[in-house]
This record gives sequence, C-alpha cells and structure tokens, in this order.
Amino acid sequence: MSSAPGTHRAHIVFPNQLFQETLALDASTHLFLTEDAHFFEGGRRFHKQKLVLHRASMRAFAEAAQKRGYTVTYCDAQQAPDADGLAARMRAARVRHATVFDPTDTRLTPALVAAFKKHEIELTVLESPNFLLASGDARALLGAGETHRMQHFYAAVRRRFSILMDSRGKPLGGRMSFDTENRKRLPAGLTIPKRVAFRKTPVVLEAIAYVNTHFPDNPGRAEDFAYPIDRAGARRVLADFIEHRLARFGPYEDAISRDERVLFHSMLSAPLNVGLLSPREVLDAVLGAPRVPIASREGFVRQLIGWREFMRAVYLVHGTQMRRANVLKHNKHLPVSWYTGTVGIAPIDATIAGVLATAYAHHIERLMILGSPQLLMGIRPADVYGWFMDLFIDAYDWVMVPNVFGMSQFAAGDLMTTKPYFSGSNYIRAMSDYPRGEWCDVWDGLLYAFLDRHRALIGKNPRLGVLIKNLDALTDERRHRLAASAKPYL
Repeated sequence: MSSAPGTHRAHIVFPNQLFQETLALDASTHLFLTEDAHFFEGGRRFHKQKLVLHRASMRAFAEAAQKRGYTVTYCDAQQAPDADGLAARMRAARVRHATVFDPTDTRLTPALVAAFKKHEIELTVLESPNFLLASGDARALLGAGETHRMQHFYAAVRRRFSILMDSRGKPLGGRMSFDTENRKRLPAGLTIPKRVAFRKTPVVLEAIAYVNTHFPDNPGRAEDFAYPIDRAGARRVLADFIEHRLARFGPYEDAISRDERVLFHSMLSAPLNVGLLSPREVLDAVLGAPRVPIASREGFVRQLIGWREFMRAVYLVHGTQMRRANVLKHNKHLPVSWYTGTVGIAPIDATIAGVLATAYAHHIERLMILGSPQLLMGIRPADVYGWFMDLFIDAYDWVMVPNVFGMSQFAAGDLMTTKPYFSGSNYIRAMSDYPRGEWCDVWDGLLYAFLDRHRALIGKNPRLGVLIKNLDALTDERRHRLAASAKPYL
C-alpha cells in the first residue's frame, strides 16, 4: 500500500498511534505506517490477537487516510522491521523532515532518533494525544522525590481539570475515592452483559491470515479475534460500556469469575492504547452518562485519569531505572507452563486459559491471580514483564514497566506502592467463585514461604507485621503440609 513519488515531509505512525490528530495534519504530508519489530517481534512472541489488532487496525487506518487524500506508505514487518529500516526507506523516498507523536517508549524513541540522525532526516517529536496530561505536566504533577502515590497524583489531576468536583472545589459525594465500595463479590444469578460482536471484515480476515503465516507459533488463536479495528468500532464499545456496564462497574470491579472474562469492565484499554479513542472523549462519555452511581462513575474515572495517567508519569520519570530493579532479588525463571496454562494451580490455569482465548484479563485478575503468585514464587521481574507484554492485547512498555516492576512484583520497592501486593487463598475465594481445593494449600504455602524469605522487609511494615505473627503461630503439622504443597513451585 504505497503512493506516488517521494516528498520532503512525512509523518510516522506506529501501531499504537492511530490518532485522529494524524488525520488533521496537512494533506500534503506523506504518512508512513510501520509494523515496527518493537510491536511485532523484537525477540518476543506476542499473542496472535494482539498482532491481528495491530495489522487490521493499521490497514484500516491507512485506508481511511487514503480516502482523505493522504499519500500513504505501509511498511510491513518484513519491509521495514526496525527504526533503521524505516529511516532508510524514508530517505529513499526523499523525505527530509519527519514528525512523529511521542512513542512514550524509552527504548523505541532513542532508536528512532539515532536512526533518523544516521540517515540525515530531521525528526520532530510531537506531544502524544494518548494522554490527558502533556508529558511535562505529568512529570510536574508527579513531583520530585523517591516515592510517589497514586492517590495524591489522582487528586491533583481531579483538581487540575475540575473533574467530579463541586463549585467549592470539593469532591462530589464528599470524598475523593469510593474504593472501599468497589469490592463486592458477584451475587448468584446476576446477568452479565454480552460483549459487542464484530463481523470479520476482509481487513480482519487478511490480518488473521497474515499473522498465521508469519507468526504461526505465537500463543493464542488469531481466528478468535473479537476487538474493534477502527474508530467506529471503538465508539460502539464505548457506547456499550456506558449503556450496559458502567452503572455496575464500581461495586464489582474487583470481582472474579471462573467463566466470565469481561463482567462489567469497559474493554476500552485496547482501543485507548492504540489511539482509536482519546482519554478525553472516554472521560466525557463517563461523566455525561445518566443514572450512574457516584461509586461507579468515580471508580472508572480513577482507573482512567488516576492509574493510567499515574503509570505513564512514573514511567516517564523512572522507567529506565525501574526495568533494572529487583530489590527482592527474585531470580527464578518463568516456567513455560505460564504460557500454556498448565501451572497446576486452578485459578491461575483458568485465568491463563481465558487470556489465551481473548488476550485479556481484568485488572484484579492480573494483579492478584497472576502477578501475586508470580511474586510469591520468586520469578524474575523481567520474565514477568515479558510474559505480560506477550500475552495481553493492551500491553505496552509505558504501562507494563511500572505495573510489573513498580506494583505487582514490588521490584522497585516503595517507589510507587507502600507494600507488595499478595494474598492468601481466602482472599481469592472471597472475591471469586473458585471452590476450595488442593490449590488453597499451594497458594497459602507460597504465601508463607514468601513471608519467611522476606520476614525482615515484611515485618517493618505496620500493615503487614501481623502476617509474620500468623506465620510463626502455624502448627508444625500445617507448616510442613503447606511447605510440601508449595515446594514444586519454588
């Protein structure tokens, strides 16, 4: 998919930059869409549905741009596999100046800058429209210091944009967060709305065939792809969330189900993270939705402008150092069973089966069913990062580095959270419909082994010290039983 003779000015579009702002550039701009290896290979084996999303959405975006009169060159993974290959191709097309929206990637951006310097193409990096905050504002709101907390950042963003605030500058509902009301288990008989269905257009079918041809051994089934690939589809998902899920999002956002993947979650992270939707339009839709309890409205706003913006801010300031952090000195390699869903622990295997089927799990499943046992098993944070990057359709460096190294694996210590995130089997059973089974002793054995290994660190935390007391109070019989159950996983 290419066009006419070379031009002197061009704009680069990576797979996660399908912004409407690109289609507002001067019509004489030559658009280069590239399947950069960073998104398609890069030494990783990405979920087939993630690759289908990138291929299909980029082809759809290219067609939309051509209909608007843009000159478009589409570089697939075999034609321009990296930044140097892209720069060489653009130089051959007589490009002398190029623009790109900030990739928000501490590995891709330096490679891009170096390649364009080598090929003598002037490169201008533009502010990314993928976030509510400009990068400088995000850094400023995060502030200096060695520790950062989401709740403070979130409150600052709320006040800055007067979101869910009254005329006196006070939070609607009397408090900034309703998190304590967002922890209900799913009641029996509650009807879960169905996902928006999308037909497999020729663009999607081509992408499925392309992925199966070039990436046959990657995890997942390309044929089961069920995500929007263009702006119209993404807006359908947004409208569906507002109408059918938002009102119940708050109470059940932490609930876990063996059989239901989506529950009342939005399924907007993938279209948001590739640029098919903007955070501002999602925010406006949520704020304008009628008949939504404050706990649900605020709960989703907290995810969108709290956690999402906070993760990006932490990444901008600390990302390079974070990816090298490993304060707990966890060095066990991730077993291949985590890629096949054969770990041997029922909730983990059921969740991985869902991820292999859909490239998705909601945030509590990621943190407490997947990330927590990886922490308890002592798996290398870099392996955990790679696994999440591979298997999740919405995973990109800016969100996975802080989520894994800073949060789920506590590899960066107290940089962005006061304590490690972990639980025993009782929490999983309380929030889910998983029945008691052998997995409970395995899970609790992993927990107590972790506490024993890190008792000095855990004991210092006033909120966690009681767990050390519980560990020391175990009977010898229970201690030995739990240790034997956990041993194969350590």
